[in-house]
Amino acid sequence: MSRLDEWSRKWLLNFNAGKCKTMHVGRNNLQADYHLNGTPLQKTTEERDLGILVSFDLKPSQHVAKVAAKANSRLGIIKRNFIRDREILVPLYLSLVRPVMDYGVQSWSPYLVKDIQALEKVQRRATKLVPELSHLPYEERCQRLGLQTLSDRRKRGDMIQTYKLLHGFDDHCLTGLGHITAVTYGHLMTARGHTSYGTQKLEYGSELTDFWRDLDMWVFLVYTHNASIQNSALVVVFSNNPSSYDFPVGRKHKMFSTRVLY
Repeated sequence: MSRLDEWSRKWLLNFNAGKCKTMHVGRNNLQADYHLNGTPLQKTTEERDLGILVSFDLKPSQHVAKVAAKANSRLGIIKRNFIRDREILVPLYLSLVRPVMDYGVQSWSPYLVKDIQALEKVQRRATKLVPELSHLPYEERCQRLGLQTLSDRRKRGDMIQTYKLLHGFDDHCLTGLGHITAVTYGHLMTARGHTSYGTQKLEYGSELTDFWRDLDMWVFLVYTHNASIQNSALVVVFSNNPSSYDFPVGRKHKMFSTRVLY
């Protein structure tokens, strides 16, 4: 804090201490009092950063609750103002409701069952608005409407990002993926990671290494064989409808089929 104070004085850019706050994170945090320019800073347990609600325990539950409430509110507006036709409801849902639950999800992806279900209930409700499909199971409703479950959609995005990280298309830190090893039973690029604390599950990669290990080796060899064609445009796409592609499916997690676009 002293260095910040010195910096602000040197460059004549004073902080508004009345708007500055401190958030104490960690199990053994002593929760010390901090001062800036001689003004004691307020303590807070949650703050909004770029639209994402961050709480002192780093759990996404509070943000998930707000996101689910906002998405349900928009869904209610659609329900009251539009006819229940799939050709109208699906585009409205995709443009007005689902983006609310997709925004910044990499930073707050839920791992608690209650949070996962809270988001999934929104899409369950949305798919039931189509009269001719309301009697069908949720997964079948999604399939007929061309939707993925939100859980599968998040995993799909994580797999795409993991592929980019391991193949050098993205230079972000690989801390959350553990270490990369060639001594594996599956394929040549396997990420190994383990987390024991709840807050560590928010670290990118901590919850997806098992899914990544179970993908087939051909996914990784495609890059090797076609590296000279167009490296930067290679994208891996995962779908929850294996029958739509003529590609092998992962050994254990049958929800994934994989194709490569150039």
